Amino acid sequence: EADGCTYKEGDITPVNHSFYHTDALLTDKADAATLIFENFEILEAKNQGLNVDYFPLKNYNVPDFCQLIFITTPEVLNTSEIKLRKFLKVIQKAIHY
Repeated sequence: EADGCTYKEGDITPVNHSFYHTDALLTDKADAATLIFENFEILEAKNQGLNVDYFPLKNYNVPDFCQLIFITTPEVLNTSEIKLRKFLKVIQKAIHY
């Protein structure tokens, strides 16, 4: 929908081929895969001759369900805010890299 198409109920049929995304694509059991990693499944699929592309969820303002979630206490946040901000900045750079 973000790219101009219209989704109707039934347009997508879920397929469960466990974590064997590339095998599912190679054997026509699936046309697309979710919960993939650009540095693993994309490389694996290309290595096996598939012409694949990666569409990061963040490009469509969709929260990534594999997000890292950091939890702390108000006390630690108050006493270590500068360190935590630096830590998060480094993590963000690593994710974008």
